[in-house]
Amino acid sequence: MIRLAVLGAGNHSSEVHGRALEIVRRRRPGTFAIAAVCDLDESRARQYAERFGAGAVYTDYARMLDVERPDALLAITPIEHTERIVADLLPRGLPLLIEKPPGADADAAERLAALAAEHAAPHMVSFNRRFTPALARVRQWIAADPEARRPRLILARMLRRRRLDGDFIRGTAIHQIDAIVSFLGPATAVTAERRRTGDAGLGIATWQADFAEGARAAAVVAPDVGTLEETYEFYGPDFTLTADALGGAVTIRQGGTLVERIDGDADAPAVLANGTVAETEAFLDAVAGAGPYWPTLADTIPSMRLGETIARQCGL
Repeated sequence: MIRLAVLGAGNHSSEVHGRALEIVRRRRPGTFAIAAVCDLDESRARQYAERFGAGAVYTDYARMLDVERPDALLAITPIEHTERIVADLLPRGLPLLIEKPPGADADAAERLAALAAEHAAPHMVSFNRRFTPALARVRQWIAADPEARRPRLILARMLRRRRLDGDFIRGTAIHQIDAIVSFLGPATAVTAERRRTGDAGLGIATWQADFAEGARAAAVVAPDVGTLEETYEFYGPDFTLTADALGGAVTIRQGGTLVERIDGDADAPAVLANGTVAETEAFLDAVAGAGPYWPTLADTIPSMRLGETIARQCGL
């Protein structure tokens, strides 16, 4: 049984990663135990321990690791502290699941990637959209004939309700950016613009980027438009695929004919639909030696670079 430790017991750690661990525990009984949880706020750590069954509570992560000697660690840290903490953790050689984004900017991600390579540190970054059931099916379909099925165009929409956080691109839209990069690779050219829609928040951002072999992506990011949507459309010479990253629905058309349809499950827990459960399972598999650590810090640098460019062109 894998002994996990959790660093960070805040809302995101609890409502996303904690809920995912609950589901994985039911799906794979006996696979892991939460040996300990650490948070600077001891009462918050205790609430996490009571809710998710962590064996011990700490406010000092170094002490937690020294005492508990876990097999792996989930490091769910605020963006502004991620580089400092992960830079301390990587040399320990403990398998890490690192919260996205992996640092405040692409330079931070590159520094961490270099440190991980120096210490051959096992790790993966929590870009969970790579693991959504909908996008996983698209990836599987493309992988069956990657040369013929490489997308020429990807269109994406990320819409939210009352998300007025100023760092929405860095903290949330980076999911959209990374999902596209995971299919097309590093961008070669980017244009982006932003329209303000009120006194707070991002407003509406649009961006498009060019990729290798003439591929292009175009996307809309609108965090305050009264709905929740995250969709992707993939176009090639004789195929069209649609994927609802939050609802799970997929359609595949070849030559204009519908050849596959997967209906989404409206009742599925959000952490199942958005890929966090599958990501957690992939991390546990990697720790057990049954799969790769993916994506790594190095894998995510193109996404971080693209996100940084988009934010800069949007005046953020």
